[in-house]
Amino acid sequence: MTVRGAGIVLPCIESEEDEAMDDDLDNEEKPTEQELRLDEILDWEIDFTDRNKPLYIRTEHSWYELSSPSNRYRRYYRNFYRPLRIQQLVISTAHVDPTLSYTKFLENIDGIDIVGKVVDQNDIRNSENVNRLRATLETLNDADRLRDSRLIRELLNQAGPPPLQLAFIAPPKQHIRLRVPQPLIGNLDNAVLRPESQQPTHVTPTIAELAKGYFRGETLQVVGTRPKQEPEADQGQLRLRLESFLGRAQHGHRRIRVDGRNRVRPRSQFLKCVMVDGIEYSVGDTVVLASGSTDGRRPPELPQPDQAAREDQLSDYFWFAKIIRIQENETMHVHWFEHSSKTAMREINDPQELFMTDTCSTVKLSVLVGIVNAHFVPLGEKPPRKNYRDYFYRFKYDANTGSYQDIDVKLEEEVRAENPPDNCPVCKIIEKDDISRHAQRIDRGVSWQGVDYHIDDFAMIKADSGPCHIGHIVEIRFPTRPRDGDVEAHVAVKLYGRVDRLGMETELQDERHLFATDTRTTVPIHRLGGLCHVIVPPFHDFDVQKWLAESPRHFFAKFYFASLNAVWWQRRALREDEVTVCKDCVPKDRNESRALDRFLAEGKPLRTLDPFAGVGAFGMAMEETGVVKVTHAIEISPSAAKTLKRNAARDVKVYNQCANLILKQSIKKHEGIPVDELKSIEDAPLPPPPLPDEIDCIVAGFPCQPHSRMNMYQRTTDSKTYLMLNLLSWVDYIKPKYIMFENVRGFLSFRLRARQKNRHTITGGIEMGGLKFLIRALTEMDYQCRFAVLQAAHYGTPQGRVRFFLVGARRGLPLPDLPQPSHDFPLEDALVIHLPGGRDVHPILAVQGTAPHRFVTVEDAIGDLKRFDWRKPNPAHPQANGNNNALQLPSVVCDNERAFCGYQGPSATVGYESEPRNTFQAWARSRPSTDIQQYTRTYEPTKVARVMSVPMQAGADYRSIPRELWEWQFANPSSAVARGGFRAGMYGRIDQDKWFQTTVTNVDPTAKQCKVLNPWCKRMVTVRELARSQGFPDHFVFYAGADRILTMHRQIGNAVPWQVSIALARELRSVVVKRWHEDRQQEEREEEDSSGRSQHRESRSRTARSEDMMETD
Repeated sequence: MTVRGAGIVLPCIESEEDEAMDDDLDNEEKPTEQELRLDEILDWEIDFTDRNKPLYIRTEHSWYELSSPSNRYRRYYRNFYRPLRIQQLVISTAHVDPTLSYTKFLENIDGIDIVGKVVDQNDIRNSENVNRLRATLETLNDADRLRDSRLIRELLNQAGPPPLQLAFIAPPKQHIRLRVPQPLIGNLDNAVLRPESQQPTHVTPTIAELAKGYFRGETLQVVGTRPKQEPEADQGQLRLRLESFLGRAQHGHRRIRVDGRNRVRPRSQFLKCVMVDGIEYSVGDTVVLASGSTDGRRPPELPQPDQAAREDQLSDYFWFAKIIRIQENETMHVHWFEHSSKTAMREINDPQELFMTDTCSTVKLSVLVGIVNAHFVPLGEKPPRKNYRDYFYRFKYDANTGSYQDIDVKLEEEVRAENPPDNCPVCKIIEKDDISRHAQRIDRGVSWQGVDYHIDDFAMIKADSGPCHIGHIVEIRFPTRPRDGDVEAHVAVKLYGRVDRLGMETELQDERHLFATDTRTTVPIHRLGGLCHVIVPPFHDFDVQKWLAESPRHFFAKFYFASLNAVWWQRRALREDEVTVCKDCVPKDRNESRALDRFLAEGKPLRTLDPFAGVGAFGMAMEETGVVKVTHAIEISPSAAKTLKRNAARDVKVYNQCANLILKQSIKKHEGIPVDELKSIEDAPLPPPPLPDEIDCIVAGFPCQPHSRMNMYQRTTDSKTYLMLNLLSWVDYIKPKYIMFENVRGFLSFRLRARQKNRHTITGGIEMGGLKFLIRALTEMDYQCRFAVLQAAHYGTPQGRVRFFLVGARRGLPLPDLPQPSHDFPLEDALVIHLPGGRDVHPILAVQGTAPHRFVTVEDAIGDLKRFDWRKPNPAHPQANGNNNALQLPSVVCDNERAFCGYQGPSATVGYESEPRNTFQAWARSRPSTDIQQYTRTYEPTKVARVMSVPMQAGADYRSIPRELWEWQFANPSSAVARGGFRAGMYGRIDQDKWFQTTVTNVDPTAKQCKVLNPWCKRMVTVRELARSQGFPDHFVFYAGADRILTMHRQIGNAVPWQVSIALARELRSVVVKRWHEDRQQEEREEEDSSGRSQHRESRSRTARSEDMMETD
């Protein structure tokens, strides 16, 4: 019988590394679908040892991957494919982990959908499928080892019909592919990324337990000693408590008895305790209350006690709070808790964990439902879980920022020791916040939103567009008749201008260089955006450059102009006596600078590990601030690892190997278990693995491809998804002081327990499950955390690039803030995170006119690099006019037989187009480069001709290419380009006055990053120009096997922008230096006290000896 087929076909990309890199480009295109009728189907094939492999069919000309059956064919396809898929799940699991039990296997496959039906244990255990498994094993080369696995032994040992009665005939061996580990060959950078090269995900027992039921399609390899299992909760007892509380809540009349003998003191209106429905409630009790309306939503409707759903908890219907005070008028003041299920974790919560909030209120006693035990977990202790009816708390949750932070225990104890009504810590915080929201008079100034502004201070003033204004405060005016107690102040300032706006090419354009003027203006206080600091000559022995680098709010001024609208020749030197500085704020800034100097001289930077290092940009950029020192870095790509090693300090231990294997080796070594020597991907020796006492900080941009919104090939079983679990396992094992994570914005859309709808789409699952699990795991491991999406251009990177970042600190340590923008950026994006439940989190103030500096343009970034054109390919392409505009640049042959086209060699030899024109260029060139890498990738002559034919105007693209050079997709109405309305972009020329399109791993005139033509040259951008777009300094040199430019592009596109890393590190440095300085001061005080006591004892001893001598005389 001849079998044919028909359907919709799409291209199948072997490596999805570059396809899935980014999710904030504006030219997203779906692959082109085409209808196709197949000739005779000759064969089919499935790999039973890899659960992620699809079913293939073969025709005379091609192989096809079967993805989604049509509705009419679905029933027939299900009957054929479902038994094969079940065998694949069993055999692949046994192949990866021969020790896994049947029970654990069921947990791993929970929720897996096979052609519209979720697989369950009846599918696995039924005798027909078991006998199919027996028959299939007979055809496999590795059958004996598979039969010895625990899972298959348990399945085959059950009773069933003899194999001869099979209604299903197993496929012959040629239809079955057995995955056997193969040596990596060819391009190793690509080979290590292929699915068949991936190692099983190795995790610690804690992370394995937390991941149970949330991550599908992978058998986790648990490494390390498993902790003692806590007894499971008695669901019957919890059910009885829920029913009891529901019954009380629905009881109409509440019997409240107030006993005057329980007053906190005589004649006080406040009570120690009160009786409600026969239950005594006391100050300090954790109570359960009926829910009210929140965020505009009505409270849940209470079911009858015996009609509540089996999985319901108290938190589904009630609120939790701690009683602060009780009043005679049958009210009480409470400090609210938030149950973990009501925080950003939502359904991935710990049912016993509560979180304190900065919310309090006074409520009626009639809303009381009952009492529960809630234990505060002291620092260094584990949560008490033995009594499943109890709750615990250790963190504070801020719903406005989505952050989880330490509780200020000292404040809690101090305030609650006071008499009511002054014993509420939240009221103290609210009172302080209320004061800060109103302008308050202070000595020589005004306090506004927590900032003290004095006469002679410098302030940032909100502008309508562009960076903020800088003003020197000369007067503060308060209204003579403030209304409603509000003091609406106005501030008079002398404005300072920016030298880089004067357009002087002879002067280095430094965004920190200001000039004084006599221009005065008065602004309402709500336009002030914080203090900044300006120094003027003479600088004496002051290290100006070091001080400027400490903060983006540090400026200097050397000149005076009569007005802002001045020309350069009108300047004069600014005298020191012309600028009076604040006697309060300037010394404070200098003290902070001296504390930093002392830390850098005497303190120790945080020893840092990056488990997914790439070329190491994240950690190496942070090293510039002096707060971290990268000591260990893991990177699986051989070329990236070599790039990292060549640019990092010599003592950095670089591991060119999978992070899973390094974790496994490190844990076993730490536990004293003998391990085999692990070698690199290229079979070279590796350093000893990192151990817990060697690491203080972990930074990581964990693999992003599964989470990118631009990933056209999302899979619920993508093994790179599970590397988040490996990263969390490193945190669990090392227990560093601080952590910093990065991923694409699409990580926020990553769903757990999703199902595969088709090759390009997943559906269902837990909304924002990746973020929820990340938070759940970190809080479980005793880490505070906060998160946001950051725009790289806000921190001085010359491109638009939005990424997710999370910072964390071990409990007991100060949690760093997220950096606020230092550079104004005109691309509007509120950088909001929409949490489930209706909460919006936007911790970053992305408002134009508030940042201290303007954004870095393309010209700012690469305008000084050597310019050249590609040479006209040949006379056959007359439209590729090799003669450039009037510049007449040098031309270089773009030969696709060569690796690259352009200039190679040290920067001192190759040279630059000009001297540095701005601080970005001067910083990039602060150290000489051993290879400037000012070269492009190469193309065939026709593509070179297309590039050279694009006009030299900003924004010009493929639509200006002569018709005779058009590609098929430019004109064919069935192409994706045509169906998209011939949108702009491909072969696009960059605008020198704007910013780079997001730099990704696949850089090409027709790729996602397609605006790649140099603004001044007839060619695409070079490796160095792309590196500058990511903020790399010129001394950072990229390595790639066989000089593959595509590999260098990938290294650059995968990196965390240099300036963003520095901004994050500044915030980390701020808390580390402050804590270090406080600890040193405490040590010095203790030493002084100890020395004083010693001197006192010695003095008393001398007195005693003197008295003895007198008695002897």
